[in-house]
Amino acid sequence: MSTIVYRISALLSAILAEVPVGTNLGLFWLLWALISGRFLFSRGAVFPALADRGLPADAVRRSGAALAYGRWTIQPRLEVWYKIVQQEGRWQAHAYEGFRPVACDLVGFFRPRLSGCVGKHDQSGAAKALPAIVLAVAAAVGSVGKVRLPLLRLILQADPGDRSEAELQRRALTQAGAALQPDEVLVVDAGFGVAALLTGEVPRFVARVARNFTARRNGLPPYKTNGARTLGSVL
Repeated sequence: MSTIVYRISALLSAILAEVPVGTNLGLFWLLWALISGRFLFSRGAVFPALADRGLPADAVRRSGAALAYGRWTIQPRLEVWYKIVQQEGRWQAHAYEGFRPVACDLVGFFRPRLSGCVGKHDQSGAAKALPAIVLAVAAAVGSVGKVRLPLLRLILQADPGDRSEAELQRRALTQAGAALQPDEVLVVDAGFGVAALLTGEVPRFVARVARNFTARRNGLPPYKTNGARTLGSVL
């Protein structure tokens, strides 16, 4: 086998090291099929992608069962991947005025005919919300060499009992804000309101807002002897 095959196998083994035996092997083949692009040819179908990888029928079934019923969650695996990439030192975080940006957004995978898909996400082409599986993601902004590459650090799915984007957005802001380092700042687009950022206690953020936007400082400015006194100046 080539060097890159051994390299990918070692990385996948490190990511899945803490997953229970049996489930880890099933997820290993699943990730291999994903990395090799076989899900593109199968248009997202799991079993055809695994079978195209050359796995026997029983291994395909075990891998599908590991995905659906295995005892694993994606966030711990993502945290291991994040640490591995940082330790290797090839990925470099971008910094602006001493702060490193961490982007946060909602992503919709549109599945209009998927049974039980009750979530919805805005689609600009349709100019309305369409049935979708909605995920909240947060990623550190950086690059490998000259290639810009986001490094995922958070993936959240809506709770089965509450599929509203507002609740998912609230959870994403709370968790992403709590994980910020002292020199990191959360960057969001216009879909995230300033009130939600403040309620989520995000310590530092940059938000895109409407062109006409009104804000104020925590304290009123001192009276400059011109014009009527404000209530704060009188007090």
